[in-house]
Amino acid sequence: MSCQSPSKVQGGAGSPPAASAVVPTMMTASPPPASGEAGFAPEKVQNIEDYRLEDLEAISNYGALLLQTLVDAQVARRKIPRLLKCDPSTNELNQWMMQIKGLMDPKILVAQEKYLQEDPILRTQKSTWLQCEQNCLCGLYAEIIEGLPTERIQDRDQKLAEILRSKKEKESIQQAQKCARKLDWFCKSVLRSYLRK
Repeated sequence: MSCQSPSKVQGGAGSPPAASAVVPTMMTASPPPASGEAGFAPEKVQNIEDYRLEDLEAISNYGALLLQTLVDAQVARRKIPRLLKCDPSTNELNQWMMQIKGLMDPKILVAQEKYLQEDPILRTQKSTWLQCEQNCLCGLYAEIIEGLPTERIQDRDQKLAEILRSKKEKESIQQAQKCARKLDWFCKSVLRSYLRK
């Protein structure tokens, strides 16, 4: 779940993108290689600007899940379950979410421009985007497209945004928790230190 509220995409005609095409690109706004590529490890990032948009979105999703977990636990009057050993307090979390949004916004603009520069057919067949539920990034990828000026996108882009948004809406709490628990790198990261200032 991204902190930025996406604009509404007009539904368009066209066929859904082919899931079989493999285009191993990810929308990154910084030099480190994309997740899955040799050499990338978010726990080794030394500069806050070098975190990928996907890493920031993962932490944003973690924060949103934590907020939901805190509210649910308070309503049910039960102990608050931990997702990571470094879960922040509620006060810290509210501040973190605004800081993460501030880090993400310029990277989203870069990702949108990169998306528009790609081949119109290939950009709607990204294997990494079509498998977004594995890392809970469907909302981010939908948001990148939904934030584009309508005069610059095609029906197939709108269809991809609809597919991604649908995948995001079907994401279960269990899947969100599974994605959050993959973020153990965050506890000792430069990003966490930055957010705690």
